[in-house]
Amino acid sequence: MSKDNLRKGHFKEHEIIDDDLKSGKSPLWYIIAFFIISVMIIAIFPIYSIRLDPHPKKIPTIDDIVPSLKITDINMTFNRGNFNQFLKPNDPLTKQSATKIATFGCGNNKICQAKSEFYFVRDNFIYVSEYDEYVQSPQEMLATRGGDCDDHAVLLANLMRSIGIYAEFVHVPRHVYVKIYLPEAPKKYLNEEGWIELDPTCKHCEFGEIPRKYWD
Repeated sequence: MSKDNLRKGHFKEHEIIDDDLKSGKSPLWYIIAFFIISVMIIAIFPIYSIRLDPHPKKIPTIDDIVPSLKITDINMTFNRGNFNQFLKPNDPLTKQSATKIATFGCGNNKICQAKSEFYFVRDNFIYVSEYDEYVQSPQEMLATRGGDCDDHAVLLANLMRSIGIYAEFVHVPRHVYVKIYLPEAPKKYLNEEGWIELDPTCKHCEFGEIPRKYWD
């Protein structure tokens, strides 16, 4: 075979390869397309997830909310049969504190704000055993910075209600915690009835978790 024929054959091979690349038949084209699509999915999914389930950028300390506070509101009576008597979300100090906590590390997302209120109580207050006959008000808790499960629950429920999130108390043997109604939250946080259960005295519990012993 002459050199001219070899050159012509070589050029034809290149022409065939070029035609395959132009028509999208080359395996390399599929690999590149798959890579681009994968990168787009990886980039988009976290952004979409953050929008659905945002987390506070920072949880404030008590000093960030109330630098100094004197105990002026003292509760000397307690009716165990009417625990809701301690729900006073429109109290100025409670309302101002709840709003400041919600806006400290969140925008206007309700789920993020609810997390801020929960983690604020969970992370800033020390569990201290007290007599069953006495329950601290939110103002007292902000001043003393410690209390039992009753005190933690009362503070958290008031903070939640102050920012428009409906909260109720959950009573179990020798313990009380809080549940909130937030139907727009991801299903992983909701119990069978559609509520989010929160125990601020459980230091290892995340948002929507309660100790295993209270599951039933």
